[in-house]
Amino acid sequence: MSITMNLYYTGTDGNARKFVEEMENSGTANAIRAEAGNEKYDYFFSAKDPETVLLIDSWRDQEAIDVHHASPMMGTIAALREKYNLTMRAERYLSDEAGVPQKDQAFIRTGDAASTPTTEPAEQKPRAHALVVDDMKVNQKIMASMLEPLGISSDFAESGGDCLNLCKENHYDLIFLDQQMPGVYGTETMIYLKKYMSESKTSIPVVCYTSNDTPEDRKDYQRAGFAAILGKPAHPDRVREIVEELLGEKFGIS
Repeated sequence: MSITMNLYYTGTDGNARKFVEEMENSGTANAIRAEAGNEKYDYFFSAKDPETVLLIDSWRDQEAIDVHHASPMMGTIAALREKYNLTMRAERYLSDEAGVPQKDQAFIRTGDAASTPTTEPAEQKPRAHALVVDDMKVNQKIMASMLEPLGISSDFAESGGDCLNLCKENHYDLIFLDQQMPGVYGTETMIYLKKYMSESKTSIPVVCYTSNDTPEDRKDYQRAGFAAILGKPAHPDRVREIVEELLGEKFGIS
């Protein structure tokens, strides 16, 4: 059952419109639309109140909303709301699974289905499978929410040992490996991963997922054999960039 929030932002001197323009131009709105479970994230302006904007924000379920609320996006939105001094009013709705009643459909004008051109279905590309290794479950879900729109499914591990065990049991096309985890760090886990890949004659690109992102740190990660480095908090555009570089040709991700 979908959950829809109607959020009314009200300001003065055109600030509500400026807020929307910055949300769109900065890529923040598109990043939210790319999150797993988001079904609609669109702004509408009132004909009778030019100082108010309506955001229709729909999600697949409460779990998707919870992941969104735990993401770095919420800090960005709050900062912009303060910047433009906006007040808010919220309404929450649950979807009607039965849909539009038959007797009401006569009042709804839709396009002529007969005039809609048909197209051949696109060739289906194989679906990539990633392993996200992070001891924080919320970070696992945020990463999965950025991979899902790219057609990548995810498994999760909370330690280097779990990572190695899952790699021996499953096939992965890409690994996101947190650097700072209890017990064994990501760079140490990389040593065991490279040994496993050498013995099993497999090759899996591994991305270092870290909040330690200084030039010296980056040299250490490159020496350890990481295919790419992703700083925390991760941005969907950077995730897409890495995925395109490492898997784009094989899986048609662009």
